Amino acid sequence: MAWWVYKCNSKNREYQNAYGEWKSFFIKPWGVQEWGSTKDVPRLAQLSQGDMILAYQTDRNEFVGICRVAQFRNEHSHRVLYLEPVEAVGVKVRPLKLADPRVATIPAFQPGIIKTVYRISNLDVSVLLDAAGASTPVDDGEEGPPRPKGLQPDDGNDEYQPGDEDSRRIVERQIRERRGQTEFRLALLKRYNRKCMISGCGIVDVLEAAHIKPYRGASDNNAANGLLLRADLHTLFDLDLIGIGPKTLRVRLHASLKQSEYGMFDGKRLQCGQLAPAQAALKVRWRQFKEGQQ
Repeated sequence: MAWWVYKCNSKNREYQNAYGEWKSFFIKPWGVQEWGSTKDVPRLAQLSQGDMILAYQTDRNEFVGICRVAQFRNEHSHRVLYLEPVEAVGVKVRPLKLADPRVATIPAFQPGIIKTVYRISNLDVSVLLDAAGASTPVDDGEEGPPRPKGLQPDDGNDEYQPGDEDSRRIVERQIRERRGQTEFRLALLKRYNRKCMISGCGIVDVLEAAHIKPYRGASDNNAANGLLLRADLHTLFDLDLIGIGPKTLRVRLHASLKQSEYGMFDGKRLQCGQLAPAQAALKVRWRQFKEGQQ
């Protein structure tokens, strides 16, 4: 199960009129509802059934609620997304940023593309839900829905069990998970000379394994389907704010980044030596990047 922020607004455009007003989605009685398609939002193809969605309404700057990916329906060449409400939240994001500065560092709550989904780490989800006072649990080990309020466990397995694990080890494990699967990351470190392929940074502790074609199984952990990137550049690549030309191997930035401190990387050639990433994977990702520019 993965967590995502679905960033929408209700401005007077065809797609936003249909799927941009989250408040109407969380009006009871709740039920599974159609909420967008890959025809209009290609990044929805990265979602899987059971993934959790944080609904963010940009024109009101509001964290509206939490929902779950219920299913997809195939329709011609695209897929239609159906979501199920889980919890209405209804809090403004700006006060959350002031109350907990960590909320302000979450990429989805920074300037960027609207009408798309942003991957969010479980650690950031916990920070956000705690700040917002939401009750939905962040559970890595359970694919099913949250336990209904008032329902008691039928054995001792669901009860809190005190442990001796040092919390610092938990943080270290989360860092390792974010860096990427161990063998995949090691392969990329060896393949690309232990340096960020965009910035040239050689500080190994901040280098992460980025999938070009999003991870859906062990076969995607092929080194040719990977980029070795500094942590912040990995995040921007995942958000399709950075693209890589499949033929030129040159870095291209989304318009929102060109006047930022990342502007120095626009047009720079990927540092990959003799072993270039798979062109087929780059072509797929490049199309996705270009669609986000429109």
